[in-house]
Amino acid sequence: MRDFAGLADLIEGIVGFEHGANISPEGLDKGYTHAVTITFASQAFRDAYLDHVAHLAFVARLKPWLDEVLVFDYGI
Repeated sequence: MRDFAGLADLIEGIVGFEHGANISPEGLDKGYTHAVTITFASQAFRDAYLDHVAHLAFVARLKPWLDEVLVFDYGI
């Protein structure tokens, strides 16, 4: 997670980064064990992040270790 959090130092527009393991007792996690939330200054910064070389390199390193990923965006 340090590498993921470090993206905030490399990519402009990341204003928040949180992560953690699932601790819900409800059993509704569908097998997901961890969550990451990244807050961007704007949708434009989010869009730039998606194609940023540092993000793409991180995804390439992490992808072999993941069974599945769930991504969704919402406005705040």
